[in-house]
Amino acid sequence: MRDKYHSLGMWAEYRFWRNRTKYIIDTSKQQYYNDMIKDSKDSKTLWKCIHSLNPSNPSKPHELITTGDHKTTDHKEIANTFNNYFTSCVEKLRHNRIKNYCIGLEAERNQLQLAMNALKESNKIIYQTSLLEKDSINEQIKKEAAIEMEKSMIQIKEIQLKKRPAKNLQRENKEKWQKAQKKAPKKKDDKGTKKVKIARLARITPTDGKSWKRN
Repeated sequence: MRDKYHSLGMWAEYRFWRNRTKYIIDTSKQQYYNDMIKDSKDSKTLWKCIHSLNPSNPSKPHELITTGDHKTTDHKEIANTFNNYFTSCVEKLRHNRIKNYCIGLEAERNQLQLAMNALKESNKIIYQTSLLEKDSINEQIKKEAAIEMEKSMIQIKEIQLKKRPAKNLQRENKEKWQKAQKKAPKKKDDKGTKKVKIARLARITPTDGKSWKRN
């Protein structure tokens, strides 16, 4: 029918009557089921109407391919197939496991030696170094990324020297230096007591009673 109207050049008229017919069918069907539900006086008639609107399809067991193209719907055979698969996975993992695996192995020290510099010195290198002609990175970008670069440099130093964080190390070095200054020999003068380092004594008195300065 469609091809006939299309060959006669009456496609617009065919489309109009097709849509009109479809509308009449859908409206009549909707009105029929509405009247059926409205006229149903008991639950049996209501369920009959519902089943006619939504018929139930009989469930079919799922097919499983076991070996090759062999398909089965037997529950016992399907269960055995899954059981054999999962039990074989354990054996495969046991044979393919990583050998000599141990958590927390200590990394061997390489030949690279990094000196422990103060954090200010690292910042000085980061902020003042401009390698635009070598790595094509703008100096402003390096300055903005200095905070992240500091963390990486500190972590590298910690791993290489196997010590505590740099801030704790600086504080400990400062405390050791202060203790060393307290234990340094003292020299009294008119103004009071001053701390003098052993390597920087200002005067040495010789045996002949004359005083002279050491160069």
